[in-house]
Amino acid sequence: MNKNELLKDLESKEWCDSINGEPELKEIKADGGKWYLVNIREVQGGNVGIYRNIHFYVVDEGLPTEKAYYKDAVPEVITKKQNTFTDKIKSLADKDGLMIVERIEEERKFAIVKKYIETEQGVNEKRVIVREIDGELLTEELI
Repeated sequence: MNKNELLKDLESKEWCDSINGEPELKEIKADGGKWYLVNIREVQGGNVGIYRNIHFYVVDEGLPTEKAYYKDAVPEVITKKQNTFTDKIKSLADKDGLMIVERIEEERKFAIVKKYIETEQGVNEKRVIVREIDGELLTEELI
C-alpha cells in the first residue's frame, strides 16, 4: 500500500470521522524512509469525539516502489471510551455476581436491581435503587 492508499484505509475505518489536514513530516530516517503524523477525529457512539494522532512511515515516496506502513500496529478504535451509566450498572452486576438488573434509566441516572445476599439461613432477595451522583454509584434498599 502506498501513502494515499494508507490514508484512504485510515479514513475508511468506521470509527474515523475525518482526517484533519495534511500529514506532517516528522523525520527522515537514515534509509530515506519518512515518518509522518496525521491527526484524525474518532467518533464513538455518535456523540463522543476524540482527536488522536496516527503515525506512519513511507519508503520510496513518489517512486513506483513506494510503500507505506502504519507505525507499530494498525490503529484500532480507542478503548478508553466514556462509560455510560448502563455500562457502570452492568459492571457492578458483573462484579457482584448475585444481582439482576430490572430497569435502567440512562438519562435519569438510576437503576432498580435485585440483589441476592447469601446468609447462613439461605439467600435473601433485596430490591435496590442505584443512582449516580457526581460520578459515584450510590445504592439504597427499597422498602
